[in-house]
Amino acid sequence: MLMIGGCKKENGVDGVVMEADINLYVVDENGKNLLKDGQKADGLRLYYIVDGVEKEVWNPNLDNERNFSIENYQGEGKYKGEPLLKVVANTIDQATTTKLLLKWNDSTVDTLTTELTRKGSSLWVTNIWLNGDIVWTPEIGKEKYNNGEITGLPNLIQIVK
Repeated sequence: MLMIGGCKKENGVDGVVMEADINLYVVDENGKNLLKDGQKADGLRLYYIVDGVEKEVWNPNLDNERNFSIENYQGEGKYKGEPLLKVVANTIDQATTTKLLLKWNDSTVDTLTTELTRKGSSLWVTNIWLNGDIVWTPEIGKEKYNNGEITGLPNLIQIVK
């Protein structure tokens, strides 16, 4: 018996797209990458705001149980080989705008607000705000790509700590 499965084209989207990653280049005021040797990620906790309640992300059954990781940028340009903090946007909440908190320690918290586009089974980040300021849009991403800062990596923003 031969079975063939696939995804139906819905609203101009073929298959399933799941692009919920936000890539953070974390630097100090002098531009030094704080993720080298994992120094800034020690103690970092990610919280999703769901129905107005902070919920710490902890999924012990997953390889990436806290929905963030540090990965070296594989593309070309300014960030080549640099460690980036990759966090997964809050996709649990079915809203089109979701929030997450990055708690670096007991006193330092950053809020990332994401606007998500959902079509059929697909989902992708379309806009990102950091502490209330818009820091990523498709236009900003296109500009970074065109001037050679990034290649092939969407949603890359810089955070100064």
